[in-house]
Amino acid sequence: MSSEKKPANIWDSFNAKAQDQVLRTVKSRYFPEVWYALENWFQTVKVREVLEVGYGIGLIAEALAKSGWAVTVTEAMPAALDELKERFAKTSLTGTFVASDVHRLPFADHSQEAVVAINTLEFAHDPRAVLREIARVLKPSGRAAIVVLNRYGPWGLPTVSQQLPFPVLRPAARLLTKREFSSLLTTSGLPAAKILERAAYLPFPMPGGVRVKLPLPGAFIALIKNNMGTGRRRSKAEKALKRSESRAKQKPRPTP
Repeated sequence: MSSEKKPANIWDSFNAKAQDQVLRTVKSRYFPEVWYALENWFQTVKVREVLEVGYGIGLIAEALAKSGWAVTVTEAMPAALDELKERFAKTSLTGTFVASDVHRLPFADHSQEAVVAINTLEFAHDPRAVLREIARVLKPSGRAAIVVLNRYGPWGLPTVSQQLPFPVLRPAARLLTKREFSSLLTTSGLPAAKILERAAYLPFPMPGGVRVKLPLPGAFIALIKNNMGTGRRRSKAEKALKRSESRAKQKPRPTP
């Protein structure tokens, strides 16, 4: 007899098939779009060292390591880090893996050349705190790329989100509109040089393999260059940020 676990019912069978289809879409379409944006944005980074804050399913960390980057991954769940370590070891990749709260990064101020956070903010209990930490550890003129899913995009639909292969759309997760995302970045000290719109498609294949571009993007990719500087210039910038953050707190907060 086969030891393979069989679905308990028709609904479980549907979910298993749907999850497999979504994972294939993530690998074949979503990940390449994100990777292409990151690869281009980080071309001018001279020291190829990168920190990934929250690793999702690990595709970006692996791609960076394969491209010659010295990769450090920080993630709150030790078991998830162990799984990623095994995957790195199987392909003879090297990396540094740090178990820590993404709201309090265990790195010195201005210590990171480049930072990525792929679908991390959505399930952080305080996204602004995560962004402020990224701003703190990013070197002056360092670069960052931060990706979130669009609240009103195709990947945010409840029937779709239940099948995503990463825990980004749990009930407590907070999806953002482009305007909310941009405002959150600015008030956290990481104003985006550019916000790309990507993943304008359903993660499920259409009948006959037809690809249909939808009118709304599924994800936003913020490309960030740290212009905060150091010393007196940074002090002035931080004061301006505090004023901006104070004004933001006075406004009604968007519902999750």
